[in-house]
Amino acid sequence: MFGLGLAIIGQWGNVSQSQSQSSQPKGTFFARSYPLFLVRLILFCALPACLRRQHPAFLPQSSIDTQYQPPLLLITSSSLSLFRLSFMAFSASMISVFSFFIVFWPLIHQFRAHNLGSPKAFLFPVTKDASTLQYLTQIRLGGSIPLTLVLDLNGRHLWTSLAPSTRPLVPFHSFHCISADGKNMRGGTVCGVVSENSVSGATAVSELSEGAVAFVSSQRSSIPAIHQLLFAHAPSSLLNRLTIGARGMLGMGRAPTALPEQLSAAASGGDRRFFLCLSESDGVIVAGGDWPYSSSPPLRGDVSKLMVYAPLSTSERETTGEYSLNLKAIEVNRERLTLNLNSSSLLLSTVVPFMTMQSAIYTAFTGAFAKAAAAMNMTRIQGRPSDHFELCFSSDSISKTPKVGSLVPEIDFVLQSEIVRWRIHGWNSMVRVNDEVTCLGVRDGGPEQRSGVVMGGHQLEDVLMEFDLGASMVGFSRSLLLSQRSCSDFSLSSSLTASL
Repeated sequence: MFGLGLAIIGQWGNVSQSQSQSSQPKGTFFARSYPLFLVRLILFCALPACLRRQHPAFLPQSSIDTQYQPPLLLITSSSLSLFRLSFMAFSASMISVFSFFIVFWPLIHQFRAHNLGSPKAFLFPVTKDASTLQYLTQIRLGGSIPLTLVLDLNGRHLWTSLAPSTRPLVPFHSFHCISADGKNMRGGTVCGVVSENSVSGATAVSELSEGAVAFVSSQRSSIPAIHQLLFAHAPSSLLNRLTIGARGMLGMGRAPTALPEQLSAAASGGDRRFFLCLSESDGVIVAGGDWPYSSSPPLRGDVSKLMVYAPLSTSERETTGEYSLNLKAIEVNRERLTLNLNSSSLLLSTVVPFMTMQSAIYTAFTGAFAKAAAAMNMTRIQGRPSDHFELCFSSDSISKTPKVGSLVPEIDFVLQSEIVRWRIHGWNSMVRVNDEVTCLGVRDGGPEQRSGVVMGGHQLEDVLMEFDLGASMVGFSRSLLLSQRSCSDFSLSSSLTASL
């Protein structure tokens, strides 16, 4: 009877859990299974006691003599008792094993279903707009509204001017509002956050909302909807200077409301990190898990295992959500610049198209680069042939190689120590203006620029980067072009296969 009761309860629990699994949020199956699990566990513990009371083989010898007398057989009474005792012990063991699976299998099955149902990571296709040089990605808001967003590596949240009218608004006195450093709107009924267009520098107070947002998952066969994802509904005036067709910005910064922190809880990997690989055409973001791509030669294995890591700056920039590294020194062709870089930093940015430097650093750097270029017989063009760059050379005087592109002086940014260096070769340092002119892709950021150096999108292209929020580290590979690869090889349309 107990076994039948356990089976009925177990089957009923499986049916009820499977029916409710699709309607309730993920991550709560322990709470849903606990009552049924407790009932099964009580019956499981009571079963041996029941057997001991009902079967004479488990009774004391005195009770057997007075309560139970075996029939006269050709075998002795002691042999019969020993046989009955062995048989009943074996039966009790099998019943206990069977009961164990009845008690624990629904919980194990649901745990496996939960992990298998959650994607190991989320993939975001990244493209580059040729006119604005901005990096774009796409999501679906509410599961149906397609949105093109400008990628903002240091943004604090996702904001858009296009949102469903029925979206749930986050109250001002809620935990989400406190974590987002929200402001009081509509008399305390709505949480307001400051959204920034980091391209134009404009800001606006937006309504913090939550809803279903769909992304491409690592399984590729489905597009899962992540419920209760926070985003901000901003006024359309904030779209100024964004790519035509873009409806907002996707913030990937170091903030609780930024996308990496929110996706880490939704992915089965659960990692507070993401990978970024940009190119002049197609790229990819991988959030919430391991780098899913394996590479064939000449990369000779997983490129994510060949990265160098540097700790994120612990200065006041951590509160702004920016990815900033401590900058120790700058070298041009192994010659170190004489600079006072105390408390200087290297900021990574996807909204700045080309590298910028504080004026004092820029003057020393361009002087050293021009000197090293002259030693390599590069012909400098006098005047200013480009509206965007100051230091330009004749394209005919620059040698070309398949690996590094333009054969120009190498640039090293020494970060945490002498062995942690971000090296930039010709592909990422030079910009071809036209057939006759090639310029150094570095600009003067002015004396008031907060960071000593801002690494722009052109310098970040074809470098695999890992942003580990849990460890406060940034990893970066050498240029993939040195191995005749590109970040476009890892795009969602690439022939390379994901290992997930």
